[in-house]
Amino acid sequence: LDSTVSVGSTADPTVQQPVSKAIHDLAWTPDGRIVFPSRDTLKTDIWIADTDGGNKRQLTANEAVERSPVVSPDGKYVVFVSSEGGQQNIWRIDIDGSNPTQLTRGDGEIRPFLSPDGRSVYFNAARDNSLWQVPINGGESAAVIDEGVLRAAVSPNGREIAYFGLDGEKGKLFVRSFPDLKPLLSFEAFFSRVAPPKIVWSGDGRSVVYYRNDANEVGNLWKQPLAGGEPQKLTNFT
Repeated sequence: LDSTVSVGSTADPTVQQPVSKAIHDLAWTPDGRIVFPSRDTLKTDIWIADTDGGNKRQLTANEAVERSPVVSPDGKYVVFVSSEGGQQNIWRIDIDGSNPTQLTRGDGEIRPFLSPDGRSVYFNAARDNSLWQVPINGGESAAVIDEGVLRAAVSPNGREIAYFGLDGEKGKLFVRSFPDLKPLLSFEAFFSRVAPPKIVWSGDGRSVVYYRNDANEVGNLWKQPLAGGEPQKLTNFT
């Protein structure tokens, strides 16, 4: 099954321009390019391209499966998951694909994201979905949230963290203060527990965007305002 990364205006997200074949997560660079995994080769590698698909370039090229890229706020690094060492671990490369550096060496680390200052890489331990942190320059990993955190993201001002989790059998979007983790808000949310969607904060920090499937199993983007109320549907894929 082919999938593509497409770009659209926030003013009208229903209109998109396809950029390239791609799978899994994607990330923006500060200068407006897109970093994404693609299976244009036998294995999944990380690529970078302009928003019109021009200047497409492969950043990783090995026998590993690589996915879930995120770009540091200064545009210097790409952080991603790689199976290069036989396990899913967190790696870092320079934005030009040079200087690959392994940041974690556990028994499975997934779903990385960065702090707004770019100094810390957060990730899930695959064994129990606990949330961990490691310095982007390397060092020891430290636990942040012990309970199951299915996906998480820190707000642009670094003062809140939003994450998907379970309240009994119900899926919820939780918001806590950060880094002291005091509970602030929670919203009922519909998401796949096997493959929970990426959480993206709006630039003003007033809402979060994620995708969810409707009754026909078609995924669309939804925005949840933190002021409350029902989530707003942004796209209308059928």
